[in-house]
Amino acid sequence: SWYAHHIHYGIDKQKLNLILGPHGQHWGLINGARRAVNQWLEASPKGHVIEIQASLETRRLRLASRERENMHAINQRLNSAPLDSSKIPKENYHVVDNNQDINQSFNMFSSIIKKIAGIS
Repeated sequence: SWYAHHIHYGIDKQKLNLILGPHGQHWGLINGARRAVNQWLEASPKGHVIEIQASLETRRLRLASRERENMHAINQRLNSAPLDSSKIPKENYHVVDNNQDINQSFNMFSSIIKKIAGIS
């Protein structure tokens, strides 16, 4: 579980086990916080991590354009710790460059999902 933006988040282990199946034969996609990755990997050591990365300036502009947070809140979000990928097996760690056009980023993300799922 993790706490962000005044909200508590978590992944129910029983529901996750139902999704993945008793022998982990299925797969699921979880959107979570970087600081929760290592905790999640302890529970699901064969899991893959897809990190969506964008430059600080790109993230600042996108957050500001949503007009949901003031600049102070945006700067707090941007100062959050980066993902420590050192404990993630290299073959299970993937990066999407989200500085580019949304279609290019989507295609990259989609290709990674297909690779993980074994779809050509």
